[in-house]
Amino acid sequence: MKCRGFSLAEILITLVILGFVGALGVPMIGQQKLKKPIEVIARHGTMECFYDHSGVLHQYRANNTENKNGVDEAPAEPDACYFSAPSANLFVIQAVGAGGGGAIGAGMPKYTPQTVPVNGYIRTNEGFLADINNKDKVPDWVREEWDKQWTDNNWIQYTIQSPIGSSGKAVCEPRRKENTMYLGKDCVELCTIDILANCPKECRDDLEAKGGASDSGAKYVVKTKIGVADDIIFGTTIDATSLSIGAKNITLQVSTKGEDAKINYPSFGVAQDGKNGEAVKSYVLSNGNGPFVSFSGGDMKIQSKSKYGEKQLGGTGCSQQQGKPAIKGAIIGGNPPNIRFTTQSLGVNATFGVAGSAGESKMKIMEKMPENTRLKLVPARDTTQRSIVYIEIDGEWKKFLDVDSGGDGHMTSEVIPIEKGDFPFPKRYYPSAFEADEPEFSIASGAGYKSLIARMGYKPGASGAGAYPVITHVTGSAVHWINGTKTGDEPLKPLDGGMAAVQCLTGGSPVGGYCGSPNTSGNPGAVVITW
Repeated sequence: MKCRGFSLAEILITLVILGFVGALGVPMIGQQKLKKPIEVIARHGTMECFYDHSGVLHQYRANNTENKNGVDEAPAEPDACYFSAPSANLFVIQAVGAGGGGAIGAGMPKYTPQTVPVNGYIRTNEGFLADINNKDKVPDWVREEWDKQWTDNNWIQYTIQSPIGSSGKAVCEPRRKENTMYLGKDCVELCTIDILANCPKECRDDLEAKGGASDSGAKYVVKTKIGVADDIIFGTTIDATSLSIGAKNITLQVSTKGEDAKINYPSFGVAQDGKNGEAVKSYVLSNGNGPFVSFSGGDMKIQSKSKYGEKQLGGTGCSQQQGKPAIKGAIIGGNPPNIRFTTQSLGVNATFGVAGSAGESKMKIMEKMPENTRLKLVPARDTTQRSIVYIEIDGEWKKFLDVDSGGDGHMTSEVIPIEKGDFPFPKRYYPSAFEADEPEFSIASGAGYKSLIARMGYKPGASGAGAYPVITHVTGSAVHWINGTKTGDEPLKPLDGGMAAVQCLTGGSPVGGYCGSPNTSGNPGAVVITW
């Protein structure tokens, strides 16, 4: 039987078939595509509960997913909105009370010219700089004309007393008498322990010496001028007395102290009294600088110099070993204690109304508020109410956030001096007293959703603005007096351009000679929740 193998063609055909079959079991490249990650959108949104200007309560909801433009819903109750917490990581809850009204009361803004007496004083002690810079009590002309007041006869007087030095200690070495009897007993037997405390005087022969006495102090009386920017500083210690008025200074050092007494040892030596403090004549006789007195920085006129106080006596011996401590110095003055100013100022009797105050504003931040937690939002309609947020706990509503409303600004009449720069109304009030006040309140808009409050340009809790007459000129002049000296007069220049040049704080020109409107309402309150 003849055997035969496969031909080359048969083998190649077989390999092609096997390769084709094997390839069917291998996945094609790119057949298994990567799945696109699911995009997780963080949920953000807002709920706004507020009254508009017409008194309508709005309950507005918006979020960054299915309700970006927001929905202004009708509240379930006429004075409250209800909120059920969605799933979110952070909640910001804000409440603001209603703003107070502006210029509340009877009457219209107006004024009549009137002369007003202006009087006041400025202390010449360490309170000087605070007084001169108090613009509520000191008119500008006083600061501007201050240096014109000084004559040879109205400088301010100060009395400077030096410290008095300490006195020296005494020394004492208690000793008992030998071969001496007292009350039938030998003094050696009576004086064995703590001789100073237990040994009778009749058995003692102490070695002692007195401490030195200090010198008495010195007193200087000086006169000087005070500059408008001078800080007055009284420095009083046991080491020196120093008066500084701006760059000017006088300093008195402590008088010479008494020295301590001494004992020359070993025992049975000699006790020596302490030296007294030396009286330094230049202390009270020198017109210039010396070891105990120094002047610097400007003109101070010396009126008198004299000794001051008594010497401090030193310790006397075993019965009184301690000396006396140093005595702190002192400054008396100024004299006169006040510099007075006066004028018959030009002024007005003005009727005006100030702005109200903004509603109170508070914020609370809560992390991971349980889902479906219910809040009741009650914004203040007017200043008689408060803005309150309640939270439902076990079926009961409990206060969670509570804020007060602002106060009204009232119409009033006041006689006000008119100074340079006071047009169109005295700067003691203008403009801050008339500008509407706005509370701190944050609206989160633009985070993928829209805010109705922001869209309306509404300002919850803002107060009503004030109303004031526009003053363009007051004719005449006023004579100024400072410290008994005529320092000038004050003709007032009319406001350039008159009424036509005035722009009211709220925009526009004055109508009827005044800006603003009486009885301006403040804005109602609001409660806003963002997450």
